Amino acid sequence: MNLKNGKTLLLQLLFMTVGCVLYGAGISLFLNPNDLAPGGVSGISVMLSRFVPIDVGTLIIIINIPLFIVAIIKFGREFTVMTIFGTVLSSIFTDLFTNLVTITFTDDPLLAGIFGGGLMSLGLGLIFRSGGTTGGSDIIVRLLRRKYRHIKTGKVFLITDIVIVAASAIVFGNIETALYAAIALAVQSVVLDLVLYGGLGARLIFIVTTTPDQINRELIDRLDISTTLIKGQGGFSGNEKTVLMVVAKKHLFPKIRDTVGEIDPQSFMIASSASEIFGEGYMSIFANEQ
Repeated sequence: MNLKNGKTLLLQLLFMTVGCVLYGAGISLFLNPNDLAPGGVSGISVMLSRFVPIDVGTLIIIINIPLFIVAIIKFGREFTVMTIFGTVLSSIFTDLFTNLVTITFTDDPLLAGIFGGGLMSLGLGLIFRSGGTTGGSDIIVRLLRRKYRHIKTGKVFLITDIVIVAASAIVFGNIETALYAAIALAVQSVVLDLVLYGGLGARLIFIVTTTPDQINRELIDRLDISTTLIKGQGGFSGNEKTVLMVVAKKHLFPKIRDTVGEIDPQSFMIASSASEIFGEGYMSIFANEQ
């Protein structure tokens, strides 16, 4: 490992650690004390902790163990290592805050939902942007999308979270608790989108390269993004060229730039901002008519 890669990995782990701290704080200081199940494995663990004498963070790890095994078989070592790191570290901080912090920050479930959901999603955003995940639903969704590419990630998460929030109304015997948990989920969604994507904007990228097939395959396999191949011709040389057109979320641009640079350092790349993108993964083309 060279010095540059070592610094990159160190920064990656540092941001993931900060994200894990925020994630754990959101659950243990705001959501869990107010009986708010935040969805996903975390929400299931909050509910289970009312029936078994095990801390929420520890339950998160236990539930994720079979998913880790599946992940290493299906997705390889690198993804699994980063997932285990993010899941275990965030769970450790969740239990640390639960056991060491004796201050009650708020008894108001609305404030707990807003601040707890905000901290969780801010932490998740940092974890995701650093290449990690917190396991649970992330692994399940990846598995589903491998076989069913048409499935929209956001919809799967939404359905899962709705089921868990609805179950929390039964577990805690209070429908208002579930409604406040739904507010926490809404806050999570908004904040997470802002952290990951900076709003609805994206990058429009044109790549002129002598190795279009290799770059195209790497972008699809490594970053799970779609490309469009455009046939072109050099204005001066008259040679035929293949131009890759890519539209991607803003946070993916550094990874796209690095991937292209690794494969073809002599490539020519143009990147500009795209303020409105319509289609799958972005806004519906009929959004303004609904």
